[in-house]
Amino acid sequence: ISKVSVGDRATVTLDAFTDQTFTGKVLSIDKVGTSSSGVTAYPVVIGLDLDNKKILPNMSASASILTDRESNVLFVPSGAVSESDSGSTVKVLKDKQVSIRTVTTGMSNETQIEIKSGLKEGELVVTGSSSLSSNVSNTSSPFGISTRGMGGGMGSRPQ
Repeated sequence: ISKVSVGDRATVTLDAFTDQTFTGKVLSIDKVGTSSSGVTAYPVVIGLDLDNKKILPNMSASASILTDRESNVLFVPSGAVSESDSGSTVKVLKDKQVSIRTVTTGMSNETQIEIKSGLKEGELVVTGSSSLSSNVSNTSSPFGISTRGMGGGMGSRPQ
């Protein structure tokens, strides 16, 4: 919660509308949390970008709040990156040979991690014991954030 600020962008899914994702922004953050079973929660009010008469107050919802973002980043699936005491590495396939490459990582979310150095766009990265990720795609988020990288997806880190 310490990273969330008023004005941060958010994506919201409602249990009543399982096939839709809504966008909005943080309007307020309750600085006094409530504890339940040893977990403290801080209520956040998110205003949706579109007015929808079917959305009612207090409907069950899940939100991802974007606290930081980058554009034009190179990223790979999180499972492709190995962490050790000596740093982060990825396995790269070139000329039918797999080599281990040291990389510098950046932002991440639940599925992807940014590669700041040690890897170039278009290189083939091994993601697991037998699958390869070779698709390079240009995608965009619901907020118009352009991303480039391996594996496709988001260039923002939800919190």
